[in-house]
Amino acid sequence: MIWFILLGVTAAASITHILLSKKPRTVKNIIGVVLIYLFAFNYGLMGILAFYQHAFNSAAVAAMIGWQPSPFQFEMAMANLAIGVLGLVCIFIHGDFWLATALNIFIVYLGCAYGHWVELTVRHNLAPYNAGLGIWLTDAVMPIILLALVLIERKLKD
Repeated sequence: MIWFILLGVTAAASITHILLSKKPRTVKNIIGVVLIYLFAFNYGLMGILAFYQHAFNSAAVAAMIGWQPSPFQFEMAMANLAIGVLGLVCIFIHGDFWLATALNIFIVYLGCAYGHWVELTVRHNLAPYNAGLGIWLTDAVMPIILLALVLIERKLKD
């Protein structure tokens, strides 16, 4: 559920920012604004929240994924913390940092999507945090969109 809330916040913040901005509404500027909020909310804030959940609420998170608690959840917590920090730093550092962050997110999240797919198809794990729409949106669709937007934004001229 938090994924959908953060997508809504990202959309609302992006639209408000674009409407109130004195900068020209070029495609590059619009994509740049959307990227800042995607990085900040959907990866920065979400990464910090996922870190907290995996590190301090691991048994409940494992149950929602349909897994047994595991020491590897702490490693996932650290990966989420790294993504969260990178996402928040993207507010202040753009350019190549955005590309590096988007590539990291793309690799980690698509790897997670593959893991969920295997769980779904091989083990028939239908737990909400393994097979729910939010998982496919955040782990498969959004990283592709994020990387595509970063690459498009880099190619566009001011």
